[in-house]
Parts: sequence; C-alpha cells; structure tokens
Amino acid sequence: MKTWSVPRAMLHSDPGAAGLLLDLLVETQAAFLAAQIEAGARAVQIFDSWGGVLPRDQFARFSQAPLAELIGRVRRPGVPVILYVRDAAHVLDLLAETGADVISVDEKLPLDRAAGLIGPGPALQGNLDPTVLLATPERVVEAVQGVLAAAPPGRGHVFNLGHGVLPPTPVEHVELLVREVRRLSGGGGRR
Repeated sequence: MKTWSVPRAMLHSDPGAAGLLLDLLVETQAAFLAAQIEAGARAVQIFDSWGGVLPRDQFARFSQAPLAELIGRVRRPGVPVILYVRDAAHVLDLLAETGADVISVDEKLPLDRAAGLIGPGPALQGNLDPTVLLATPERVVEAVQGVLAAAPPGRGHVFNLGHGVLPPTPVEHVELLVREVRRLSGGGGRR
C-alpha cells in the first residue's frame, strides 16, 4: 500500500509550498478538463489518488478545498463532474461539499451506506469490487445484483467498479458484467 509519505510530510513541513503546488495542479487540471469539455466530453471525472489517506482536517484543507476550486472552474451546463477519491469513506460528507454532481465510491463501502454518509445531493458511482471479475461467472452476476440492490432508488447511480479493471481479468467477465447491468436496469443502462 502506498503511504504517499513524501507529499504528506510536505503538508506538515511546508504547508505553504504544498498549497502552491496544489494551486498549480488545480490550474493545470482545470485547463485540461476545460479542453476535454470543449472537445465534446459529455462528462468529466476527477481522480484524487491519495486524498483518502489524509486525516479529515488535512483532507479538508489539502484535498477538499482544491477539489472544490477545480470543480467550480470546470463546471459547465449539462456536463456532469464526477469525483473519485480512493479510500474516502471517512470524508464522504466532505466530498459532497465540493460541488461534484456524482461521487464515485470505492468497493469498501456499500452504496446505501455511502449515501447515508454523503447525505442528499450528488448521484453515486460504483462500486463493484474489481476482484469479483476474477471469480466465477455466477459470482459476477451475484455481485452485480448486490451493487444494484444497494443503490438507493431515485438517487442516481452510475454502475462502475470500485477501482480499475485488474490486468488478469477475463474479458468475458467484463462482458457478462455489462450484460447483467443492462438486463437489470432495463436494457439502457439507466435507472
């Protein structure tokens, strides 16, 4: 497991420099995401790979605040902003305050529980454990059904993995997952 010790130490030893670096990252990502939208992207997703390792107070200052700034700068009518912060169960309520339209939830927390922590507002994305796709087809179907059952009705839900597809994943299992999601959601992939 990555501990991100160098950037985390910087938050303690030189928070001013860390803030300047984060400002630069916001600036760069805002320009990149704006270009994606102008090129026709119908949604954008922001990934925070390490914010979830921070305690709440540091997360609020060094992750939530820059994310809110970034989301505010890229927001465009009709283009949802999806936010994914890995290992963020302890700060889901803070994620909701960033202004994201969709909060992506990793595989460690059922969607109904995540919705309770987030409160009303953004739709949810997630959160099938990617290792399920290494199991039997029957287990894949069962797990897809479990994720969809845990998605709060009327909330808005984008089915996704709780993190990326693992290299040894059989393509047939990904195809099965897509078929099952479509079958259970009425064929169009929407609920």
